Amino acid sequence: MTVNISAHIDDDLANKLEKVAEFEGRSKTYYIKKGLAEILDQKFQDMQDMLNAQKTLKAATTSGEGFVSFDEVFKDVD
Repeated sequence: MTVNISAHIDDDLANKLEKVAEFEGRSKTYYIKKGLAEILDQKFQDMQDMLNAQKTLKAATTSGEGFVSFDEVFKDVD
């Protein structure tokens, strides 16, 4: 399944897209899809990392175990 979307981009970005697509012999759609996929893949990974960190922090906080500060960990390191 595919979904059509529409977006307004500024002239500078449109010109870059046109020139790169023409130079590489690829469609503008190719670069739009590839760029969007790369950005969303990274953002999705960042989101998963944040959710995992929040889950880990909650588990550590509710476990009753104490925390060691960053300064405490590295106090004897020169």
